[in-house]
Amino acid sequence: MTLFEALYGIPPPQLSLGPYQITNIAAVENIVQRRQEIEHQLRKNLAQARARMKLYADRKRVERSFEEGEWKKLGDQSVTVDQPPLVEEKLSSGVIPTKLLQTRMISGRDVEEEQWLIQWSDGGVDDATWEDAEAIRRAYSD
Repeated sequence: MTLFEALYGIPPPQLSLGPYQITNIAAVENIVQRRQEIEHQLRKNLAQARARMKLYADRKRVERSFEEGEWKKLGDQSVTVDQPPLVEEKLSSGVIPTKLLQTRMISGRDVEEEQWLIQWSDGGVDDATWEDAEAIRRAYSD
């Protein structure tokens, strides 16, 4: 499969005319000659573009050679990274519920769940959030 087929899903058109290159009809002869000139010009332009791209790419390349035993600097190896402090096993934000402001029942998937509007220790009434009642019971049962 060619790249053309992969991109367009059909085989590429054939530029060569095969047995039709020699003909007695002047109009067909002109068409054949014009197609051959176009094909030649396309190949020439492609070769020039390829050579120009190679020239620009080669300008940025540096031929490097190393001998056995040579010491080369590979980068700054002296950088040390400070490790973050160890974390306690039980993570806690230190925020606890202080007041139950309101309750509601939420229907979902054939089950009704109770939710509580909780005021937290780090905020006021405006910062209260709706939480699943069972999750609050489990997390703050003590």
